[in-house]
Formats: sequence, structure tokens, C-alpha cells
Amino acid sequence: MSSADVTGSRRGFVLVTSATIVAGVGGYAITTILARGLGESYGLFAIFWSALYLVAGALSGIQQEVARATQPRTVTPRRPASVIVLALGAAAAAMVLVLVSSPLWVPTALGSEGWALLPPLTAGAGCFVLMTAAAGTMYGTHSWRVLAAFIVLDVAFRLLLVCILLPLGVGVVGLAWAAVVPYGLVLLVVVLPAWRTLFASSQLDVSYRAVTANVVRTVAAAASTAVIVSGFPLLIGFSSAGDDARMVSAVVFALTLTRAPIVVSTLSLQGYLLVQFRDHRASATRLMLRLFALLLLAAVLLAALAWWLGADAIVWLAGEDFRLPGWYVAALVGTSVATGWIMVAGTAALARGLHGGYSAGWVLTAIVAVVIMMLPIDLLVRSTLALGIAPLVGLAVHILALLRRRRRLELADPEVQ
Repeated sequence: MSSADVTGSRRGFVLVTSATIVAGVGGYAITTILARGLGESYGLFAIFWSALYLVAGALSGIQQEVARATQPRTVTPRRPASVIVLALGAAAAAMVLVLVSSPLWVPTALGSEGWALLPPLTAGAGCFVLMTAAAGTMYGTHSWRVLAAFIVLDVAFRLLLVCILLPLGVGVVGLAWAAVVPYGLVLLVVVLPAWRTLFASSQLDVSYRAVTANVVRTVAAAASTAVIVSGFPLLIGFSSAGDDARMVSAVVFALTLTRAPIVVSTLSLQGYLLVQFRDHRASATRLMLRLFALLLLAAVLLAALAWWLGADAIVWLAGEDFRLPGWYVAALVGTSVATGWIMVAGTAALARGLHGGYSAGWVLTAIVAVVIMMLPIDLLVRSTLALGIAPLVGLAVHILALLRRRRRLELADPEVQ
């Protein structure tokens, strides 16, 4: 790796990490403002937001494949797939899927205002596909400055619209549009001015048929990721019909609060890590092991802090009804390392083009998590087991896929290190 490559990688890491931190702070600010401003109506907005990001979590698989496949434009004998055509087709498909499936889930999931919330949810799904394709191209072409602006402005526009519309009393539906419109604003403000840099000078390295097959597999894996990350609170609610409502609320709140430092941070850096694994294959194994060690160290330190102060901190933030045992707060933090590990290993597998192993690992993770959460045992115990065991099962699949590929390469070339 040249010194210029190293410098560029470091600069990209700093920019993307800084933008992610700023966006995270902005996201917490939006959540706090809406919770205080909407009161009892916040629950409906939170359900809409959860539904939107479950869809977004699945569609983020498009970003991963675009980031992996984007290369500088070259003359090739076979015309490769276009990011623009892929994005427009996937956006249309996502919107149709949301609309066609809506009778199955809108009345029960979104309540009395569900049908009014369907249009912003549908528009949000379509715009998010375009955003993920654009972000994937930014990762693939190492357009770090544009990407950082892309990440920050998305949250900044949303925060601005919420602050303007909330005092006007627009209600949940109006605020739902405020959550979705920033997708389009960022596309206009960031992507269009950088059109030539992003799209005219780059292309995908596969045909439409191949990229469609790859996207289907990465989307399946991303949907499974959403089950263990953004969708896990919904899984808790679905599997906790006989549990104490106060305990369920406390667990969901603690889950959101304590796992974000490791899980959300690793999730946000997947695009960056993917291009690092793709572009620097000789050092990919060392990078993966270093990240494993870093995540483990962070989890141990944060878990110890959570055991000592976590329960009281949660009570200070949310009230005595949200008190949980210290061991459980520590367990939520500690088990987040397993999710971080599978994200890193999965990204390494995807960078090698191991779409089958990547998808299989995440799908198996989701299945194991669902099975454990349905066991007739205490909520604290089964959620700890699901969050700790399920990602490790998927991690084993990803590692096995990587080892098999390495073995095939060694057989083909004995000098492969």
C-alpha cells in the first residue's frame, strides 16, 4: 500500500467517523425533542420511525454491494451495469413492495393514522434506495468529503424541519414527512452537484444480472441484520405478550441506550471497512483481527462501567420504573461485541465477493435470535442469550466462508500468504 493510499484511508476514516458522531448526536437530539414535544403521540411516531428504518435497514444492502462493485470507469468489452439504472429500478421495486404489502401490516402496526402514514413511508423507502446507491458510490470512489457532508446534512435537515414544524402543531403525519423529506434534500444539495465526480467517472464491475443477484443476497442479509439491530425491540415486544409491560419498556429503553456505542458505530463504518477490505486484501486479515481485539477491549471496559453505573444512569434518565439489574445492563453492553464482530467479518466476506456466505451468516443469526426469543424463559435471560449467541453462530459461518476461500486460493497458488 502506498503512502498516499494510507493517508487517504486515514483521512477517510477521520471524516466518516466525525460525520457519524455528529449525525449520532443530532439523532439523539431529534429523538429527545420529539419525545418531549409529542407526549403520548410520540409512540405512534416511534412506530413509524421503526417501520421506516426496518425497511431502510434491509435496503442498506444495496449500499454495500454498490460500494463493493464501484470502480473507476474503464473501457471494457462488456457494458457493465449502471448505478443510476440499478438505483431507479430498486427504488421503484421498494415502493411497490411497501404499497402492495401494506394491507397486511398497516392496520395493526400503525394504528388509526396508519393509512395517512403510508405515503411518507413509501416515499421514504424509494428515496432511501437512491441515498444508499449514492452513498455506496461515494464509498467505492473514496469520495470522503462528499460522503461526510452527505451524512451530516441528512440529520441537519431533519433536525431543522422538526424544530420548525413541531411548534406549528402539524402532528405525527406532518412530522413523518419532516423525517422523510431530508432524503430528497440531500440528494439535491449533495449528490447533484457531485454528479460528474460520482457517476460519470465510475462504473460497476459486474453486469445487471450479476449485480441484481448480489443485491438480492445482500438485502436478505441486511434484513436479517435489522432483526438483530434496529428490529430487536420489535422482536422483544412480539415475544413478550405475557411479560410485565414495565419490564418490557425498561428492557427496550436500555437496549437502545447501551448497545449504540459499539453496534451503531460499527454499523455506520461498514461501507468504509468494505472498501478497505476490498482494496487492501493483503492486510485484510490483520485488519479484521485488530478490529476484533479493539471491539472486545471496548466491550469489556464499557460493560464494567455499565455494571457499576448503568442501572442508576438509566433511572436518572427515565425514572425508577426503568430500573434493571446491574448485571443485565452490563450484559447488554458486553454482548454487543458479538454483533460488532459479525459485522466486521461479514463485511470482509462481502468484500471478497462471498455473497452466499455473507447472507447465510446473517440469515442464520436472525433465525437463532427469533428461536431463542420464543423460548418460555425469563425476558432478561432470553434476550441476553439471543444477543450473545445468535451473532456468534453467524460469525462462525462468515469465518468459515473466508477460510474456505483462502484454502481455494492456496490450492490454486501455493505462494498465497
